[in-house]
Amino acid sequence: MLKLVGAAYLLYMAWQAWRAPPVFASGQTAPSRRSDLQFYRRGILMSATNPKLSIFFLAFLPQFARPEAGSVTQQLLMLSAIFIICALLVFNLVAAFSSFVGRYLKQSALAQHVLNKLAAVVFVGLAVKLATSSK
Repeated sequence: MLKLVGAAYLLYMAWQAWRAPPVFASGQTAPSRRSDLQFYRRGILMSATNPKLSIFFLAFLPQFARPEAGSVTQQLLMLSAIFIICALLVFNLVAAFSSFVGRYLKQSALAQHVLNKLAAVVFVGLAVKLATSSK
């Protein structure tokens, strides 16, 4: 029963997405908008306190340390620094690209129309998958 209710809700969301009109940014921002620096600090804090990242460093990086090459601690610190620099570069590129694409999508009625229709199709697909799943 719960599966069918979930599928029905997904179909409702599909209908809403199909009918959704484009929404244009009028240049107004929310009154409590955070600055870019606040978002950046929040992202750093969230990453630093994420236990999965610590587990990754503890499980993945030690296999690349070679005791015969010197201090394992220094090697792990160097590998961690390389990982952090690479992640910082990639995340900044993703953020810049997302900002560019987001501005385009907010200004294009056609792009919003296509994305709404695509979201509706995805919701219908998920509803069918959920309704016909055996478990």
